[in-house]
Amino acid sequence: MEKDIVGKLRMSVESLIPDKHDGIIEKNKKGGNFQDSVMLVAIAALLYSIVGGAASILILLISGLSVTGLGLVLVSLVIGFIFTVGFFAVNQHILKFIATSMNVKGNFDEQCYSLALITSGALVINTALAVINVIPCLGQLVSLIAGLALALWMLYLYYKIIKKVYSTDSTKAATILIADIVVVFIIAFVVSFILSFVLAFLGLGAALFGSFALNG
Repeated sequence: MEKDIVGKLRMSVESLIPDKHDGIIEKNKKGGNFQDSVMLVAIAALLYSIVGGAASILILLISGLSVTGLGLVLVSLVIGFIFTVGFFAVNQHILKFIATSMNVKGNFDEQCYSLALITSGALVINTALAVINVIPCLGQLVSLIAGLALALWMLYLYYKIIKKVYSTDSTKAATILIADIVVVFIIAFVVSFILSFVLAFLGLGAALFGSFALNG
């Protein structure tokens, strides 16, 4: 089981490599259903939360960790994990709805697993960047530049997968992607507003902003 998980995470990272992406996606597009896809992302997100959390605590230790600071890190990690997995799951249905509303048909499970591969791969890379981020100045600069480059590359891969899964043209694929980004942004804003209000009521409002800092 452990080797299987490690193998899937390795494959997910390789799916981000330009000359391997098409082959891996084509070979594994029917490798799982919606539940399998969410589970794969959840495993990668858990890895990121544990390693990223340890890296964040190390940074705070260097700068002088307080009990409050530790509590905020832990709350932020939980929120980040829920957001990552939850929004991936919800986003699959949003993409399907948008595509269907544009009279474009595709295989839902194929969409989910293909996107799960690159999403989990990105999370594994972000885990490595979280470790590099511990290095003062240079590590933070490298993490920032690499993180931005990865985000842009992920957008392009999302576009490619949408175009392939739904067998549509470039214009419709781009339209689906843009519409999806807008909808997800609105939902994320509303959820964040409600959650920050609830946390503020509990005296933990700062934890939400820490979550975005850790997972941005």
